[in-house]
Amino acid sequence: MHELVYAYAYVDAQKGLEFAQQAINLSKKINNDTRLAASYVYLGLLYKVQGDDSAALENYGKALAMHRQLNNRKSIGTTLHNMGLIYFGQSDYAKAIRCHQQAFEILKSCKDSVRMMYAENSIGVNYMYLANYPAALDIFFKVAKTAEDLGNNQMLANCFTNIGLIYKMTGNYSKALPFQQKAYGLFQAMGHKEGMANCLSNIGVINDAQNEYNEALSCYQKAWELGKEIGNKRIIASSLNNLASTYKSLERIDTALVYLQKAGTYYEELKDKNSLSSVWNQTAEIYTKQSKYAKAITLLGQALKLAEEAEALDRQSEIWENLSYSYKMSGDFKNSLLALEKYMVLRDSILSKDKMQELGRKEAGFEYEKETAVLRATHAAKIKQEKTVRNFLIGGAALLALTAILLFWFYKYRRDARARQQEAERQAQIADVEMKVLRLQMNPHFIFNSLNSVIDYIHKNDVEQAEAYLTKFAKAMRMTLENSEQKVIPLADDLKVLALYVQLEAKRLDNKFSYQVTIADDINPENILVPPLIFQPFIENSIWHGIAPKEGHGSINLHISKEDGILRCIIEDDGIGRARAGEKSTAQKVSLGMKITRSRIELLNNKDGSNASVQISDKPQGLKVELLLPIETAF
Repeated sequence: MHELVYAYAYVDAQKGLEFAQQAINLSKKINNDTRLAASYVYLGLLYKVQGDDSAALENYGKALAMHRQLNNRKSIGTTLHNMGLIYFGQSDYAKAIRCHQQAFEILKSCKDSVRMMYAENSIGVNYMYLANYPAALDIFFKVAKTAEDLGNNQMLANCFTNIGLIYKMTGNYSKALPFQQKAYGLFQAMGHKEGMANCLSNIGVINDAQNEYNEALSCYQKAWELGKEIGNKRIIASSLNNLASTYKSLERIDTALVYLQKAGTYYEELKDKNSLSSVWNQTAEIYTKQSKYAKAITLLGQALKLAEEAEALDRQSEIWENLSYSYKMSGDFKNSLLALEKYMVLRDSILSKDKMQELGRKEAGFEYEKETAVLRATHAAKIKQEKTVRNFLIGGAALLALTAILLFWFYKYRRDARARQQEAERQAQIADVEMKVLRLQMNPHFIFNSLNSVIDYIHKNDVEQAEAYLTKFAKAMRMTLENSEQKVIPLADDLKVLALYVQLEAKRLDNKFSYQVTIADDINPENILVPPLIFQPFIENSIWHGIAPKEGHGSINLHISKEDGILRCIIEDDGIGRARAGEKSTAQKVSLGMKITRSRIELLNNKDGSNASVQISDKPQGLKVELLLPIETAF
């Protein structure tokens, strides 16, 4: 079933989904968790091919949790690599690089050279989109050589595509086109429709840049048809965006705007910030041509924000150039000059003399290696024919030189790997410090809210209640301070602190609400570990924004269960809900505790490659919070 899923993935993804579901059902039937985890990976691949990133990440997350429980390191590395591909598609290049680097190190420890090659190629792709062309080209040449040695035509085609892209991005179209054509030939021989579509799009862009518009439109149309054939939303969106660009050049503005609107809808669904900024940039260019300068400048500002979030320097450069022109045409020469300066600084940094020279050195090194390989083969044949002592000595010298080169290569490889490991450790230390700061921020936040209740009793001159309240508060505070230094604590301890907090707030509100915790039978609260005070901000939000303004009694329920290697925590209240809470508040503020908690979850994901998340949804009466955390155990 898995082989069938992979075979159909890039040909007929919908058909592949049928086999993926059969594989999942069969894995469950034979009670094989290793095969079940692999089935989720294959299902994630199919959703990725179709452009459904959310569903792909969800299935990769399930697989990752299971592989970690099974301590299957090779599969952990593969799944992290797949997740990195999704983050790349969402223009989150920093997160994508972290996933691929983690995958590379894990796969290296498993001595899996093929998967290492894929992870390293993906790192190069992210460098390329961050406009670090020399580093990207170095990786692509190295991976291409490995792929050629291993006879892996798919990876060789990927490398040719990427090398061609770098030449295209740096304006060297005469070198870009042959690489794209070589890649297309390899993909076509394999029947790899996704690869064929990407090459066609790249060839179309090269034709477009050289004013060969009919050829460009033909390539884009073929890529679009292939994208629709395999149901790949990203290829469809890219083809629409490219078609719009060419129609814009042909002054067919109405047609271009229609295609841009369709492409934008796809990219918004895919959460691809970089590509969406391209759509808005092109749309703004049309507005400028139509003398709608204010509209163009506003849209360019939004496009620039997306490009900055994606750290896409190339896209930022294009937008600043268009902003300069739009400001100039609107008569705002001061801002036009400032935008032009921004454009020139970015363009110079991307295509600086040093970078272009370094690109030349990388290319020359690659060509030299190829020539050296040919000479070495010729020389070896000559040695075999002559069989003389003199040639034997020459062969020995050549072998010695080759050994020296290999030793240097291994030394550089180990040095670079060590540097990557040190960088990863440094980033982990930074994440630990940031997480600790966020945990400590929860303490004054918790203290402040609790002291408000003590002050309330003092104002009412209720000494007895104030003393009782302070006793519970002191106990809660002691437990909170003890837990604040820990990254994670047993679920049972966190629930004890939470129970004290709820008692304090219930007392302050004259027992206006009830509170209940339900834990699934298969969960041992003493063994499951969670970040301290992870639930408190949501409970606090339910109490003060949902129950307190409500007429009558309210209730808050916390239900904790396990599902596919994830701790699923649902907090529900029957308060007034967000809409009415907003009406009652003259100055709506984001809860500090909830903001801190979201930051903690984001850091947890960045540091450990976890799939933690929080989802808040409205109910007919009240609010529902669904918190998903990776399962971590004490023993």
